[in-house]
Amino acid sequence: MSIEYDRTALLALPGIRDGNPEEKGLLSWSRPYLVNEIRQHGVDVAVARGLASLDETEAMAHDVIRPVYGDHDRQVTIERLGSVGVGEFSVVRNILRPLHMETDTPLLNPNNVRALARDKYQVAQTVFGPNDMYGREATLIDREDSGSDVQAKLESLPGDLVVAKPINGQRSKGVYVGTKEEVSQALTERTAGYIVEEKLDFSSPLPHLRGVDAEQQSRLEHANQEGVNKEVRLYYFGNDQWDVVGRVAKRGEIDFRSDEWLYLDLESTPGYLVEGARQVIARLQEITGSDEFNIAIDWVYASSASRPEPEWKPMELNAAEPQLVQLGEHDEIGRRHHRKLAEQISRIALNRYN
Repeated sequence: MSIEYDRTALLALPGIRDGNPEEKGLLSWSRPYLVNEIRQHGVDVAVARGLASLDETEAMAHDVIRPVYGDHDRQVTIERLGSVGVGEFSVVRNILRPLHMETDTPLLNPNNVRALARDKYQVAQTVFGPNDMYGREATLIDREDSGSDVQAKLESLPGDLVVAKPINGQRSKGVYVGTKEEVSQALTERTAGYIVEEKLDFSSPLPHLRGVDAEQQSRLEHANQEGVNKEVRLYYFGNDQWDVVGRVAKRGEIDFRSDEWLYLDLESTPGYLVEGARQVIARLQEITGSDEFNIAIDWVYASSASRPEPEWKPMELNAAEPQLVQLGEHDEIGRRHHRKLAEQISRIALNRYN
């Protein structure tokens, strides 16, 4: 590896599909900026591409490369490092599936953090529940539950409408919203466990938050007036470093399929919302024993049948690779997000042997 640096971070990135150039993925997703920012902190960066390059049995990374950027980050030169033991790296930033290998090298994120965050019911019960933050009634539907069991569990929930989510679901796949009878019918052919919650009412305006500029403020005000689904994403970059962005659904949508960010003024983030997020972090640290992780906590300001006054409630944790704002979407916020991630990766690498 490079003799210019004492520490090296490994980025475990998706593989390259047949027919795509080798530069694929090295010039997108703001990676030139991220890599250069990490190097500015005195930590080099190498890249492994796809699970096929990672030998979990031997804890080896194969076909490792070192990207070197030029021409204002629009070009990349690839230096080939061959096979390198994972133990030679000071940290692995892994956005693939969890890696199961014998190594002392820190993983960002740790496998146990990712596993917990992926289980919506466990998060609700063990992370959000003890601090009374969850703010809605929920029940677990096992794969083995009979039809009568499902109906009885749904009837135990307050209100007329419920939301059913696969325990390990992503991006709203397999989500059902409707009356208890409709959701019970929808779950008849389920192939996974589900968490079912009383439906939340998102129509209340988001309090205290401001858009980052006049255009974003107008979008925020419009969303508040329309009463559509909206959420606030709080990013955690370790060491009590936070950032924020919003998302707004279109009228009639129950999710955020457009993935269009609402850019918020960081200084307008309510202190009590950050304090609630700190409680989430403390619970994660207590449960997993991990101090460093990069996660996003999605919050909504909503009411429910059991708690009719609107309040901030956490919706879910994102720990596989919390999607940051890219430089091409909003230059200032994108740079800030990736700068904080670079600082976290570098901090872990530099602290490994301290």
